[in-house]
Amino acid sequence: MIDLERETIAVDLTYPLRWRVNSILYGTHSATGHSDSGNFKGFQPFSRHPDIRRLDLRRSLRDPFAQWWVKDYEPRAPVQIYLLVDISASMQAGQGQRQLDLATRICTAVAHAAYRNGDALSFFACGSDIEFQSAASNQRATASSARMIRSWLLKASAQAQNANGLALAARRLKHSRSLVFLLSDFMFSLEQCRQLLDPLRRHDVVPIVLDTYQLNARSAWGLSTWYDAETGQSKLLFMRPSLFKRWHAQQQQREQEINQLFHRFGMSPFRPGESFNAQLLARHLMER
Repeated sequence: MIDLERETIAVDLTYPLRWRVNSILYGTHSATGHSDSGNFKGFQPFSRHPDIRRLDLRRSLRDPFAQWWVKDYEPRAPVQIYLLVDISASMQAGQGQRQLDLATRICTAVAHAAYRNGDALSFFACGSDIEFQSAASNQRATASSARMIRSWLLKASAQAQNANGLALAARRLKHSRSLVFLLSDFMFSLEQCRQLLDPLRRHDVVPIVLDTYQLNARSAWGLSTWYDAETGQSKLLFMRPSLFKRWHAQQQQREQEINQLFHRFGMSPFRPGESFNAQLLARHLMER
């Protein structure tokens, strides 16, 4: 297992939103409505927004129709962030590091960014059921949130034979639109994936597909044991080039199918590969 205790929590990660938050609280993200502070949007007639504190005399005196004008600002508000993490047995797989170790790095970075921005943060670790939940909705991230989440994931047993708890957690999220990071290897059926994504339609979801286990053609040749980490079943196979090509084609087809499913729900998946790069994730969040 990779030693994550020596790694710094303060990873520079940003998550720009494509939509406006609906909240009366003060934060860092663009929100709906009007305010007396924030980003300057322009001018509005005083009759539409009768607030004497925002009256602009210079703009009003220049009006040929003698209309009074007030300054209009775009309010800033916090956003609710959810971390939904798969801790089923298949997340123990990986060469060099477990997929769960990679999920730990990403969750730590998101939690630290949420605290820095003053956003609310809720964390769900899911196997066959919801194994652990940290913080209720609308509870802002604290200075210890990132460390607590990292510490819990490092100790997680990850022995569940499925990730059905993800769908249970998805139905517990609050109704107002939130930013959801969904971390899993998605090694379950497309129908199960659809049932997971369906209750998340109202939210802004970032699927993070963790697949650190890469098999190459050279290591695939010969007699080998293939092991299903979640079910515990194993099968002895003589891996021939033709069989490997068929297996590789099936993997590519599955990747295309799950990508199509994500796109059908308006989601753009992020695949970090063998290691986590916060800049690549930040770019993905900006470009999606």
